[in-house]
Amino acid sequence: MNKLSHLVKGVILTALIALTGCSSSRESCDSCTPNAAQEQVMRINIGVEPQTTDPRKARCLMDVNIIKMFMEGLTRIDQEYNATPAIAKEINVSSDGLVYTIKLKKTFWSNGDELTAHDFLYAWKKTLSPLFPSDNAHLLYVIKNAEKVKTGKLPIALLGVEAPADDLLVIQLERPTPYFTKLLALPTYFPVNAAVDKHSPNWMQNASTFVGNGPFAMAKWMHSDKMVAVKNKFYWDKEAVKLKRIEMSMVTDETGLKLFENQELDWEGSPFTVIPGDALENLTERGILQKAPGSKTFWIRVNTTVEPLQNMKLRQALARAINREEICQNLYLEQAIPATGIVPSSMGLTETPFFNDGDVENARILFEEAMNELGIEASNLDSLTLTYKATEGCHRLAQVLQQQWYEAFGFMIGLEAIEHKVFFDNVSKKNYQLAFGDWFADFDDPVNFLEVFKNKTMGTNNTGWESLNYAKAIADSFHVNTNEERIAHLKEAEHIIAEECPVIPITHGAWTYVKNRHVHNISISREGHIDFKHAYIGVE
Repeated sequence: MNKLSHLVKGVILTALIALTGCSSSRESCDSCTPNAAQEQVMRINIGVEPQTTDPRKARCLMDVNIIKMFMEGLTRIDQEYNATPAIAKEINVSSDGLVYTIKLKKTFWSNGDELTAHDFLYAWKKTLSPLFPSDNAHLLYVIKNAEKVKTGKLPIALLGVEAPADDLLVIQLERPTPYFTKLLALPTYFPVNAAVDKHSPNWMQNASTFVGNGPFAMAKWMHSDKMVAVKNKFYWDKEAVKLKRIEMSMVTDETGLKLFENQELDWEGSPFTVIPGDALENLTERGILQKAPGSKTFWIRVNTTVEPLQNMKLRQALARAINREEICQNLYLEQAIPATGIVPSSMGLTETPFFNDGDVENARILFEEAMNELGIEASNLDSLTLTYKATEGCHRLAQVLQQQWYEAFGFMIGLEAIEHKVFFDNVSKKNYQLAFGDWFADFDDPVNFLEVFKNKTMGTNNTGWESLNYAKAIADSFHVNTNEERIAHLKEAEHIIAEECPVIPITHGAWTYVKNRHVHNISISREGHIDFKHAYIGVE
């Protein structure tokens, strides 16, 4: 066993011993006393305070899932990953695939206001305003003229949307988009109560002012402590909603697992929090760890605007020296698989790795070439810092990477653990050198991963990297006649980004969680979207 394996195994063993004091038998969970069925109260941990509950601004997965409790769009993704009508009553598509005519159901906001087509137009136009900050505005760019409106090249009046009646939307697209009905299920496409937003621009920051249209209404929001959702009496499909209340705690992953073991939570883990790596083996042996397939990639973002990380060979060396297989086996206990590309292998875009995992020999050659080009010694890289959210799991992974790079190159990178919101703020401002990051697919298509880095001005990029050839390959994928041609362009794009390494992929993974066995009908999509609409507590 090598030095790294001893380090990791020791950390895990220590934590497992500590965990045994909480619970060591399968019976402790199987005998959980469930919430009384008639109460229908679900208790979960969301980990931290949401960054935003504004659907126009939501970027991180946790925020998206919180918003989807309280709000709903024209479509909803079912358990078979199909887009089904939600607020939409009928969706008609023109023969050329460019015009969507959508009839709306008669529905209401949680404050009793009637929801109209104009609420959708209001939300989309606000998102596409050049002055409105929205990292996911690019998801609207399939709408005719949307990108040109966002970049200030065209006035909002030329956006390809209209509402001929209160219950009718007409949407013109830039190009045929086979996954458009799935996009309509994302928060970026959700409506916003125009009257409320104009009168109270900060309506989304407190329970007393929050207005939604989803299965649940926001009843309480004790910031950084707790959030409570209750069944929305104005929801159009309220008869299908069984839960009366969802109580959301905001505690660490480790505390959340302890609360679950003490029967104080009904769900802990994905997609809101992460099951501590120390606990995975124990939970698996007890038969209570649940898994769901995931379309996600965990990577290291590289700030390519700062020296010495502007050097591509240095980035390539760092990427190739990482032993992902060892990380997966020792830290994630096979809950993840090694990633040498940014698009999850489950999407079928590429069948062969872009480079060999743990290829220290070639990594050292690239490293020496980089040092010569930069005119520095390996010891100069001791000033580099890897930044990450202050969680035990991130810290363990950072320590492993620190050790692997030290053994490969002889420098000791610095580690910086910072609070959740500060971390995201620093990354968005490019106030970092190397930083952990990840991407969970918004919809089931490889282009969703690749468009993240289409240009350096995109709020989802944050690496300072862009490539004209990369952007062209993505753009060309939308102007072809066959799916085979489209896939060929997307493969070209992934090859470019894998070669230039503005991000260094680490793992692709599954969603892992534990739940009260009396909780039923909760689904998690490959994209990590969890749906509580049909959930219920039942003793069987």
